[in-house]
Amino acid sequence: MDQGKATVRVKEPAHDLIVSQADVIQLKSFLHALKLGLQNKDIGQVKLSTLRPASSAQVEKQKTRLVVTSRRDYPLTTSFPYSLESLKISTCTLRKVDGRISSLKHLTVLDLSENQLRDLPDDLAKLQHLAELHLQNNVVEKFPASLCIAYSRSLRLLDMNNNMLSCLPPQFCELTELVNLKLDNNQLASLPKNFGNLINLRFFAASSNQLKSIPCTFLQLTLESVDLYGNPFDYESVANVRSEMMLVTIPSLFECAARVARKLRIPYTSEDIPLQLCHYLDSSQRCVCGNHCFETNIRKTLSLDIRRVAQTVATLNNHGGIRVPIAAVFCSLTCYKTFTNVLRPGELRYFKW
Repeated sequence: MDQGKATVRVKEPAHDLIVSQADVIQLKSFLHALKLGLQNKDIGQVKLSTLRPASSAQVEKQKTRLVVTSRRDYPLTTSFPYSLESLKISTCTLRKVDGRISSLKHLTVLDLSENQLRDLPDDLAKLQHLAELHLQNNVVEKFPASLCIAYSRSLRLLDMNNNMLSCLPPQFCELTELVNLKLDNNQLASLPKNFGNLINLRFFAASSNQLKSIPCTFLQLTLESVDLYGNPFDYESVANVRSEMMLVTIPSLFECAARVARKLRIPYTSEDIPLQLCHYLDSSQRCVCGNHCFETNIRKTLSLDIRRVAQTVATLNNHGGIRVPIAAVFCSLTCYKTFTNVLRPGELRYFKW
């Protein structure tokens, strides 16, 4: 205040009134009058000077972008401007996400790369307009389901390269606006079974993980580029696909009803049916014929030429491999025979969605 600066934060509507280059005495009088007004006290006796309109040169534009790349510049004693649309806090050795970030309602780009973050708080779900999230080069172990739901209609780019991810939640497939997904150098052992729901995905990278196969819904995608190099894909299960024995049971009436509900796309929420039943319906898998199935199914690992789903393909290994094991699911023995009788052993040529 002694430098003629002050920030007044308005709760409703959410806005910051930033005062700078003001006369110190006038500023103190103004803040004193404001305090009395908030306390419902009489301000008639407060002496205020005549206000002169500020010129356009004196009025500072709202700050929409902030970049912090060192601990020295981190705003510990001041707040983040409410008007921010892009925030980058990188190489600051952050171990926790600053709780003040979740109040930045206008934020569309958040970059917290090259820190030491291990967890992502659920409060970040308040950033409902977020379009880009950069978290590369941290030690994040999981991506919260709450963020998948919150960003389902906004997030277009997610960079999680060089983290410690071991799995992705089923809700990850609700990020249907994703265009660019980067998961290189993690510890992913599998991809969500409904990964094909990411219908707008065009660029996908998951090199140097622990993937042994990819889900059959992967064929629903139309990618411009894909990179799956350096994964320990299990090709032996493809070679043995026809020699395995199968035990097929008849689906229960409960599962039959669930299959019909998913086929007809009947909407449901926990307010309409028990939460346990919602989880059961969410656990459905897509057969290669397009139908939904649950615990009654046939699982086989087949072979896919990755060029079928992408224009640009990085080879899978140092030998130039381009075929990847795909975990196919069949809803019935009839469906299994229909698709496998026309294929060479272990090969998958087409899906019918």
